[in-house]
Amino acid sequence: MPEECLFIDDAEINVKAAEAIGMKGLVTHGSLEISKEIEVALKNSKGK
Repeated sequence: MPEECLFIDDAEINVKAAEAIGMKGLVTHGSLEISKEIEVALKNSKGK
């Protein structure tokens, strides 16, 4: 089920494609805070 997935990539076009099919998406560029970014992305997607 795509809505249960979080797609992480450094290319925004790839993240947009994942979001277009129902996945949650996160663009990152090697952030040292990736675990916090993932946590925020998942919290923000609840209930959608």
